[in-house]
Amino acid sequence: MEQELLPAAGAPRSGAERPIMIVFTLPWRSAECQGRSWPPSPGRTGAAGGRTRSGPLVPPGQGAQRAVPNRGSSWLLEGGVCVTLRWGRTFLLGLGFFAISGAWALFNVQVPLYLRGFLAPRFPEQVNTLVGTFMILDEIAALFLEPYVGALSDRTRTRLGPRLPYVLVGMPLAGLAFLFLPYHTSLVSLIALVILFDFFMGIHRSPTVALMPDVTPEPLRSPANGVINLMGGLGGAVAFGVGALFLPDHDRTAFAIMGGLLLVVPWILLIFLKEARTPLGWRDGPPEEEAPGLLTTVGGLIRSRDRRPLALLFGLLLIWGSWNALNQLFSTYATVRLGMTSGAASQALLAAAAMLILLAIPGGLVGARLGRHRTMATAGGLLVLVLLVAPLLRPGLPLLLALAAVGILWAFIVVNAYPSVAALGQNVQTGTYTGLYYLFTTTGAILTPPVLGALMDRFGEAFLFTGAALQTLLGVLLLWLAAPRAAHAPEVRP
Repeated sequence: MEQELLPAAGAPRSGAERPIMIVFTLPWRSAECQGRSWPPSPGRTGAAGGRTRSGPLVPPGQGAQRAVPNRGSSWLLEGGVCVTLRWGRTFLLGLGFFAISGAWALFNVQVPLYLRGFLAPRFPEQVNTLVGTFMILDEIAALFLEPYVGALSDRTRTRLGPRLPYVLVGMPLAGLAFLFLPYHTSLVSLIALVILFDFFMGIHRSPTVALMPDVTPEPLRSPANGVINLMGGLGGAVAFGVGALFLPDHDRTAFAIMGGLLLVVPWILLIFLKEARTPLGWRDGPPEEEAPGLLTTVGGLIRSRDRRPLALLFGLLLIWGSWNALNQLFSTYATVRLGMTSGAASQALLAAAAMLILLAIPGGLVGARLGRHRTMATAGGLLVLVLLVAPLLRPGLPLLLALAAVGILWAFIVVNAYPSVAALGQNVQTGTYTGLYYLFTTTGAILTPPVLGALMDRFGEAFLFTGAALQTLLGVLLLWLAAPRAAHAPEVRP
C-alpha cells in the first residue's frame, strides 16, 4: 500500500502543485530537510524494506521536473517530498564506473601494442587496420550484449535485487580475463582473452550503471550522474598513472592493479550498498508483472505517437558520434594541418578531458536546476559555436581555451544525458533503457569517425570541426524536440 506523501515545511498539503524540496548536502555544508525525506535514514523499516527516519520513498517518476531554487541549498519541485542526495553513497556507487573506466583505459593503451607485436611482422601494410578492427570488439559487444542484459535485469527477481547478480558474476570474471591478458603466449590466446574480457564487461556494464537510478530519486539523478562521471574520469586518470609507472617493463603489475579493482569492487557494493536490493521500483516488493522485453519496448517506441523518446535517443546518437570523432581524429587534424606533434596534440586534448572531470558535478547541479533537456540543448548549441570557431585558431593558448570550452560544454551534456534516458523506464525498465542508451551512443561512436574521416579526405582536415558542428547541431535540434512541452511537465516517457 502506498504511503502518503507529506509536503516539505511551508509547502501546501493539498493541490496539484505541491513543491518538492531537494537538499544537496555538500561535504562542507550541512542542510536539514524540514519534513518527510528521502533517501531512507537509520530508523524504522520503510515500505521498500529500507530504513527510514522520516518518510516514504519517492514514487516512480516523482519530481521529474526542473528544480527551482528555494533557500540556501534547498530546491523546490512538484510532489511535496523533501529529498537529500547522499554524497557518500553516490561516490560508493561510482566505484563500479571507476573500476570499469580504469580497466578500459589501460586496455586501450596496452592491448593495441600486444596486437601490433604479433601482426606487424605478418601484415606490415595492414597492421593498423587489423589492430583497429580488433579494438572495436568491445563496441560490438556493447551493441549486442548491453541492451539485452539490461532488459534481462529488469525481469530478474532475487534476494540481491535485479542488478547485483550480474555485477557479482560479470565484473569478477572480466577482472580475471583482464589479469591474464599480459600472460598471453600467442596471437590466438591474446584474441581469446580479449573476447572473454569484452564479453564479461558487456554482461555487467548496464546493470552496474543502472544501480544509480535504482537507488536515487528522479530529481537527484543528474547530480548523482555527475559524481558517477567524475569517478569514471578519476578511474581513467589512475589507470594512466599506473601505466606511466609500470609500462612497458612491468605490464603484469599494471594489469594486476586495475584487474584487482574489478575483483574487489563488486563485493564492496554487495556489502555496503544495501539499497540496491530494494530499488525504487520494488517499494512494495518485486513487481508481480514482468517488465516488457527489449524487442517489445523498441516496438512500442516505434509505434508510439509520442516521438520525443526516439528524438532524445537519436539526438544523443548524433552528439556522441561527433564527440567520439573529435577524440579520434583531432590528432590527425593537429599534426597535418597545424604541424603539431602527436604529444602536443595529446596535451591539447587533456584540456578538454580535465574540464570534463572538473565540471561533472556542477553540470549535474545545473541540470537539476534548469532542467536536463534545456541544459543539454543549451550546452550543445554553445558547443556548435565553439566548433565553428575552432578551425580559425592556431596552436597555443587560443586552441587550448577552445578545447577546454568543449570539455566544459560536453560535461553539461553527458551528465544529464543518461538520467534523461533512464527516466523513460519509470523505475520499472531502468535496465532496458540503460541498454538502449548504450546502444544508441555506441552506434554513434562507431559510425561517425569513419564517415567524418572520409569527409576530411574529401574537403580537408579542417572539416573535422565543421562536420562535428553540423552533426551536433542536428542532435541539438532533436533534443529540443524531445524536451517536455510544458515547464512542469514530466520527463518524456514512451
